[in-house]
Amino acid sequence: PGCDFERLGIRIKKEHIINLISSNTTWNNQAVAIKELLQNSVEACRYRLFHSSKANNYNPKISLEINKKERKIILTDNGCGMSRNTILNNFLTVGNSRSMDSSYTSSSYKSLARFGIGFWSAFTIAESVDITTAPFEYLINNENKSGEVEGLQFSVSVSEFTDYTLLKKKSSTPGTCLI
Repeated sequence: PGCDFERLGIRIKKEHIINLISSNTTWNNQAVAIKELLQNSVEACRYRLFHSSKANNYNPKISLEINKKERKIILTDNGCGMSRNTILNNFLTVGNSRSMDSSYTSSSYKSLARFGIGFWSAFTIAESVDITTAPFEYLINNENKSGEVEGLQFSVSVSEFTDYTLLKKKSSTPGTCLI
C-alpha cells in the first residue's frame, strides 16, 4: 500500500563516468596522467620481478618517449603484460584493479595499485590510446627463443564509445606499450 516497486537498480551512464574519470577535474593537471601511467608500468615490473625466479635474469625496464613534433607519448615496459582475460576483466573494466585478483592477494606481494582508474587519466592528454601487450606467463614452456609470445593489440578511445573492443593477435615480448 502506497509503494511503487520498480525492477530497476542503480543506472550508470557509461559515457558520463568515463568522462569524469578522464577529466582534468579528477586528475588536477595533465602531468598527473604521465605519473599514473608510469606508476602502472612500475607496478607491472614489480609484479613480474616478484613472480620471476632468479634464473630468469629478469631486468625491469620502462621507457618513456615524448615526441612533441608528432604529439605522441610512447610508454613501454617489460613488466607482467596482460592476457585477454586481464584486459577484459580488469583493464577495460573501470574501477576493477588487477590488484584485487587472487594472484595479488594470496601471496606476500603488496600491490601499489588500488582503484583501477589510473589508465583512464591518459584521456586528459589523448583521445585514444593504442595498446600492445603480452603476458610474461606465456614465456613458460615457450619454444620460441626470440623471447616473443602471443600478445594482443587494441585501441581505447573516449571520443567514440563502443560496446566492443577489437583484440588483434600480435607477437611481442612480454610487457605493455601505450601510444
